[in-house]
Amino acid sequence: MLRPLIFLATIFAHAAFADRSLLRSKAEAELAALESAAKAMTEDFERELHEWESDLHTPVQWEPLKVLDAVSRNGKLEALPDGSLKAPAELADKERYTIRATTALKKITAFRVEVLPEPGTIGRTGRGILSELRVTGATLTVASADDSQKNFGPEAAIDGNPKTGWAFGGSTDKPHAAVFELSQPLDLGAEAVITFVLRQDFSARNLNRIRISATAKAPPVRELPESIRQTIALEPSERTAAQQTELADYFRPMSKVIAAVNQQIDAKRAELTKIKQSELPANRRRK
Repeated sequence: MLRPLIFLATIFAHAAFADRSLLRSKAEAELAALESAAKAMTEDFERELHEWESDLHTPVQWEPLKVLDAVSRNGKLEALPDGSLKAPAELADKERYTIRATTALKKITAFRVEVLPEPGTIGRTGRGILSELRVTGATLTVASADDSQKNFGPEAAIDGNPKTGWAFGGSTDKPHAAVFELSQPLDLGAEAVITFVLRQDFSARNLNRIRISATAKAPPVRELPESIRQTIALEPSERTAAQQTELADYFRPMSKVIAAVNQQIDAKRAELTKIKQSELPANRRRK
């Protein structure tokens, strides 16, 4: 009697494995289709892209903050007529600017940090690194910039790690800017004070002259890279295929259509992981 039972158990085991293999193949095919959809130029995505591009022709209204006081580790920052702040002549090796300011805006969706040439250089050595930006009462989520060095994108200035940061360089006589969206709009009461802390933990990479502004524009709010600005300035018929692809890829993370597809991708990947786990022996499955 034992041999027939073992034979039947073996058949059932093979059948179960075959069923799981079919499920895995089906899930893998569905995942591949979703990943292709996330990269495709569908009608819905193209419509979204066109609407976003049209909106860019209306400039973001940035409101410079009214600075109450601004200090570095070694002294005060000088307030200039254009709303910017100039750092003192002597700066610490690892610097920290603390700025208290107010604004007429009642609801803020994003902040903009500009680094301006003064005189003829954007930083003490022509380069600058913002290690961390913190704003009391606000959570900064999405970061963008007109220029970034490799591995030093603006998102590194809000990652909680002072050993990283937003870095820029190149032409030392041009301003640079980064925009930081808030996870939730910041609702302000009358005479509300906002405190900013700008950490600069890289030697000789201090920010020499800065200006902080705010906007109430509905997201997404982005500081566009120069290459994207150049593409948008062209008529669609004048753009190369490479420029069209770059523009679409830049917009993709902002797309609600793609966000919905990405949610399906995450769900399908989780489903596929469970299927693969079920194919393993019981003692090797994750608990």
